[in-house]
Amino acid sequence: MAAKKGNETQGNISNVSKDTLLAEDFIEEDVLAHRTFANVAYQFFLGAALGLVLSGIPLAISMPDLQRWNVLASVAVVLLSGLLSALFGKHFLSKLVGLLASFPPIA
Repeated sequence: MAAKKGNETQGNISNVSKDTLLAEDFIEEDVLAHRTFANVAYQFFLGAALGLVLSGIPLAISMPDLQRWNVLASVAVVLLSGLLSALFGKHFLSKLVGLLASFPPIA
C-alpha cells in the first residue's frame, strides 16, 4: 500500500511542468522574507536593465522618431519591470528572461 502511494506521488510530481510554480517555492520565499535592502535594490536594477532591453526591441526594429509617448512608454516599461522584480524576485526575473529568450535575433 505504501509503495503504491509513493508511486502515485512520484507520478504526480513528474506531471508538473518546469514552469509551474509549486507551493514549496512560495513557502521558501516566505521563509526568506527578511531580504536585505541591498538584495531588493540589486533585483530592482537587474529588472530595470532587462526592462530597458525589452523596451529597446521595438525601437530597434522600427526606428521611430523619438516622440514623447515613445520615451514615456519606455520609461514605464523599465520602471514597471524593476518594481515587479523587486517585489517578486527570482520568479519574475526568470519569467522576464524567458520572455526575452523567446524573441528571435534582430540582426
